Amino acid sequence: MKHTGRISLVGVGPGPFSLLTGQAIETILNSNVVFMDGYTSVYLQSENDDFFKWAEEKNIQIKIASRPLLEQPENWMKEYRNQQICVIVLGDPMLSTTHSSLVLLAEEFGYFVNIIHGLGVNTLIGSIGLQSTKFGRIVSIVYPYRDIILTSPLEHLAFNYWQGLHTLVLLDLDPTGEGVDKPIPMTPLIARDSLIKMNQKLTLNDIDSP
Repeated sequence: MKHTGRISLVGVGPGPFSLLTGQAIETILNSNVVFMDGYTSVYLQSENDDFFKWAEEKNIQIKIASRPLLEQPENWMKEYRNQQICVIVLGDPMLSTTHSSLVLLAEEFGYFVNIIHGLGVNTLIGSIGLQSTKFGRIVSIVYPYRDIILTSPLEHLAFNYWQGLHTLVLLDLDPTGEGVDKPIPMTPLIARDSLIKMNQKLTLNDIDSP
C-alpha cells in the first residue's frame, strides 16, 4: 500500500526535557497530531514541568492516549491519513508489545513509520551500579483483577534469584485492567502485598497437591 502519512514513535527518556534528543524535539514540532502514551507509562506532570511548558509555548496540543486508542487505533489512523502523527512514549518506545503492534498496524494502513529512541530504564541501570548483563527476565506485577491472583511474577522472581540475576520489576498502573481511567501507579507496598498473596496461593496449591 502506498504511504499515506507518517507515524513517529518518539521516546522522551525518563522525563526531563533536557534529556530529549534533537530529533525527538524536531519530530514533535513538525507533527500535525501529537499523542502521549498514558497506558503503558505515566508522565508525572507537575505545574513546573519543563516539557509541558515547552509544549504550551510552542502551541503543541498533546492528547493523552488510553489503552483503546493505542490498541485499537484504526479509527484515528483513518481520520489522520496523510498527516504527520507523533506518539510520545516515556523512556524508549520499543520496549512494549503495545507499541510493536501499533507499528505493524500503521504499516498495514500504509503509513511510513519512524522510530526515535529515547533513554530507557535499561540504559540507566548502570548509574546505580548494576550490570546489564546480569539481568534475568523482566517481571510485571499487576493489580488483582476480578479476584484473579497470578503467581507467575513470584515464580519468575524466584527463578532469577536462584540464578543469581537481577530483576527489573514493572509495577502496574491500572487497578481496573481496562486502561481507560486515570493511571494509579502501584506503590511498592501494594506490590509487596501482591507478592505475599501469590506466595499464599502457591503454598495452598502445594498443600492441596496429592
